[in-house]
Amino acid sequence: MGKKIVRVKLTPDTDLRGIIEKVHLDKTPRLIERDGEAIAVVIDADEYPESLPVPKSRRFKKKLLALAGAWSDLDTDDFKETNDLPKSAAVTDAPPSDEEIRLSREGILKASGSWRDIDINALKTYLRERRKASNRPPVRL
Repeated sequence: MGKKIVRVKLTPDTDLRGIIEKVHLDKTPRLIERDGEAIAVVIDADEYPESLPVPKSRRFKKKLLALAGAWSDLDTDDFKETNDLPKSAAVTDAPPSDEEIRLSREGILKASGSWRDIDINALKTYLRERRKASNRPPVRL
């Protein structure tokens, strides 16, 4: 709605129907004022959807879909064979070393906030729908 707004002073004699007709014809919004205070805006029906904010879920849908399919082409068995993965630490009763604590904190700080732009409800809905899909690949154990 980048058009100039025409201001209209509301009086007992103001022809609201005439104002609405003018908005419809020239597509120029009208700001209705009473005693210097804005009380209403009349815009053309075609421009109304454009004036609404875009819902968050729609804004981030593209990012969400990109994220959901980001690893779809990765063959995990092939990945394990071709990459040197760290060996899992054996479970012990010994407390972690200072170096392990430092590395853990660095990893947590590095990962924190990485999903802040993702609409969690939309992600959950997408994952729930994908689990029900008939074209889901079989699980290999």
